[in-house]
Parts: sequence; C-alpha cells; structure tokens
Amino acid sequence: MRGILSCILLASTVLAKSHRHHYIRGSPHSFEETDITASASASVTVNPSSQRPTHPNDLWAIAYAPFDTNGSCKDHATIRADMASIKEVGFKAVRIYNLCDCDEQTSLTILPTTRELGLILIAGLWLEGDDGSSLTKGLSMLTSWGQEGNWDFLSMVVVGNEMISKGMNPQSLLAKVAEVKSQLTAAGYIGHVTIAETTASYVQYPELCQRSALDIVGANIHAYFTSTCSADNAGTEVKDQIRQISAICPGMEIVVLESGWPSAGGNNGLAIASAEAQVSAVKSLMNSGLNLCLFEFNNSVWKSNVAEIERSFGVMHSLAGKA
Repeated sequence: MRGILSCILLASTVLAKSHRHHYIRGSPHSFEETDITASASASVTVNPSSQRPTHPNDLWAIAYAPFDTNGSCKDHATIRADMASIKEVGFKAVRIYNLCDCDEQTSLTILPTTRELGLILIAGLWLEGDDGSSLTKGLSMLTSWGQEGNWDFLSMVVVGNEMISKGMNPQSLLAKVAEVKSQLTAAGYIGHVTIAETTASYVQYPELCQRSALDIVGANIHAYFTSTCSADNAGTEVKDQIRQISAICPGMEIVVLESGWPSAGGNNGLAIASAEAQVSAVKSLMNSGLNLCLFEFNNSVWKSNVAEIERSFGVMHSLAGKA
C-alpha cells in the first residue's frame, strides 16, 4: 500500500458460480481449490477442508521492509532477528518489495536467512524511482540465488507495487512482467510471476487480466479504505473485493498480497484507526478462510511526505501479544 485509494464497489448483478483457488501456506507453487458462489449479496462459502488461519500461529505471509525507524537500513543482525520473530509467530512466508532496498548485502542477508528458517519468499522487483537498475539488479540477485538450489523457497515474484495508481499504463506493466518471466524461466524458475494492484485498478483496466501475461492475479486489498466497513468486518470486505476482481478476471487465480488495518492516523467513516480496531481487523482477516499477506511487519515511521495513516499498519506487536 504505497498510496491511499478508495475502494470502488461494482453495481453488479449476480455473478456466475466459479472456482476460486486459495494459496496454500508454505507451498511454493500449489493451490487448494474451493467452490465459491459469488453474488452481489451472497456470502463466500469456503470448503471446510481449506487450511483456515484461525490463530496467530497459523498465518501465511507478512510484508517486510528492511528500514529502521529513521529510514536507515537495518543491520544484518536486526534483519535476522526480525525474520526469526516472523517465523516464531507462525508465518510461513515473507513478502519483500524490493530486493535492492538499502544495499545488496542487506538483501543477501534476507535471501539465505529465509531459507535457513524455512520461510518461503515472495520476492518483489521494484520499477519506480530509478532508471531500471533496481529491476536489473534484483533479477540478477534472484537468479543467482535461485540457481544455487533455492527455487523451491521462492513462492512467487511480484513485479512493481501499485504501479497503475502511480501512473504506469497496463501495457507497459505487462511488458515488464513478460520481460521478468522470460528471464526467470530461462534461469530455471517455474513458479508464479504477478503484479500487485488495487481493486480499483483492475476495475478501471480489466486488460490487466491477461492469462498470457499473469500466472496469477495479485491484489492489494485494504478494508479500511471502505468507509462503510468496520474493523470486525475486514475479512468480509476483502472477500467482497475478491468477488469484484473475480468478475473482471474470470477463472483466474487470485492472491491477496497486502491486507491490513491502521492503528492510528484518523478515521474513515465506520473504519476506525486505533490499536483496538487493528486487533479486531487482524482477527477478522485471520478468520476469513483466505490465505493472504498481512501488511505489515512494523509501522513505517520512516516514510516521509505521507499521511500518518500510511505509517501505521505495523501488526507484529499485536500478534506477539496474541491478538
């Protein structure tokens, strides 16, 4: 979530019954199929055999950035300690936005540490703010690491993050995906390559749902930005938005790559930003039956020129306290 976007609700009629797939925590390339009947007012019915996250020790993934509170890079020992705490709480995977954040050595700490701890990696390749060098360097690091026998520890590769809302056009974004997929495939990677876009972006640009380009549809869905959603209904709101995306991308697999709730920064209608509300929202997300990536490890107090709300999504303190 690198920009506040309003959730767009579709004025849709009943959608056709479709098969949905939920990513199995800890499994690099496999999905568990469940039947979901979606309509404008129906609830989601998840196959009981699905591995439902119902406790802080039964989670799929969490988003992580290697920055300290002042914006400096965390040292290697701190990063290792962070990864160990992620594992200890019960997460199976960790999402990294940019393998080139800070410096190569920082990322080269994250890559082996995830394997040592048995964590699966959701690797991000950054597209904004430079001349393309982050993408080139990130691909090089990821390829070298994978070819050292680590492909099985790579859950998926995410190209950019909310690039449509930052002004990139769908054609250019999908072209970058194709470039990344081509290079990784040539290097021996057989897993998923995707993007991470908001519901609003998929609604506005349905051409993003190209099977030839995306192995899986990656979505960032934050219930807080729906003003009619209270914290205890966060999981339901995420499911509702998944239905919207499913209608736009019929038959395609969807994974939620960001979902969270702020602990401070102001209210949005029924969506209250407080520590108590965050605990309630995280519980709702955990009990939703969806395997999703919680946003995020710690508050991003290092972010500058953004609203307080953008810096207040850290959840580890809540989970460590048995949210």
